[in-house]
Amino acid sequence: MKKFLLRLAALALPFVLYFGLFVAFDPADYFGVNGASTAGNSVVTRVKRFVENPQDAIILGDSRMAHFDMDLVAQVTGRAWSNLAFGGASMNESVDLFWLAVQQNPGIDTVVFEASFYTLRQGDTRNRADAILTAVNNPVAYLFNFNYNVDMLQNVLENVRHWLDPSYVIGEATDTGHWTEADYVDETGARLPFRRNLIDYAHTILDVCQGYAVNEENLAAVLEIAAYCREHGIRLVFVMPPVDGAIREYVFEGLDLWDELAAIKEALEATGAAVLDYEYQPRHTFGEEQFYDGFHLDIVTGLPEYTEILFEEVMG
Repeated sequence: MKKFLLRLAALALPFVLYFGLFVAFDPADYFGVNGASTAGNSVVTRVKRFVENPQDAIILGDSRMAHFDMDLVAQVTGRAWSNLAFGGASMNESVDLFWLAVQQNPGIDTVVFEASFYTLRQGDTRNRADAILTAVNNPVAYLFNFNYNVDMLQNVLENVRHWLDPSYVIGEATDTGHWTEADYVDETGARLPFRRNLIDYAHTILDVCQGYAVNEENLAAVLEIAAYCREHGIRLVFVMPPVDGAIREYVFEGLDLWDELAAIKEALEATGAAVLDYEYQPRHTFGEEQFYDGFHLDIVTGLPEYTEILFEEVMG
C-alpha cells in the first residue's frame, strides 16, 4: 500500500507542480493570489468580480469600452461601475452579458452599451458567453481551459524575459505610440494622407466589412434590451465609439456605408434611449495624433479626454 501511494504521489507530482505554476502565473489571477497587474483585462475576472460584487452601473462592449481607466470613470461620474466589456467582444456576447448582469443584480439602474457599425455587422456569429460563464462558475473548467493555459504560459515567458532584461515591463499597455516622420511618408518620401498604421488598420477593417450589411437579428436583440430597460426604469445609453479619419475614408466612404450608419442610429434613437454618437455624425472629434489605431484612442493622448467627455455626457 505504501509503495502504491508513493507511486501515486510520483504520478500526481507533475500535475500538482503544473497547476501550481498555473495559479502563480495566471494573468487573470482567477484565484486572487498572484496579484497580476493584467487581471483587470480578463473578461473572466471582470465577470467573476461582478458576480461577487455587482455594481448598479455597468459598461458593455468590445475593447473600445474595455480600456477605460475606471478610477477616472468613477471620479467623473461620482459612482462605482462594473465594466463587463472586453477585447474582441461580439454583439452576441455583449447581449448575453447584459442579461446575465440584470439577472445577477436586479438593482442595475444604468447601462452604457456599445452599438457600433462593426459589432452590428452581418456574419459575426461569435458567442463565447457560455464558455466564459462556465469558467467563472467552475474553477476546474478554468484550470483545464486550453486558451487560459496558453495565456498563462505566455505570462511565464514574459516573466522570464523580465528576469533576463529588467527594463522589460510585464503586461505593458500597448495602445500608445511614439511616431516618427517615417510613419507619415511612403517609400518614396511622399506624404501619406494618414499615418501608415492607420491606413493599414483601415484596410484590415475594410477586408472584414466587404459586402457589409446590418445584422438585423443582433439589432433586434439590442432593441429588446432597450425595451427591457425602458420597462424597468433603467437608464440606457448607447455609445457609437470614435473612429479615425482613415476608417471614415477607406471604410465608410469606400463601402458607402452612410445609409447603414444612419439606419443603425435611427433604430437606436427610436427606442428613446440616449445615443452618444462619435462614429457616424460625431458629436466630438479627435485628432489623428490621439488615435493609436483606427478604432482605439491612444491611452495617453486620447483616451483620458474621451473618457471625461463620454462619461460627463452619460451623467448629463
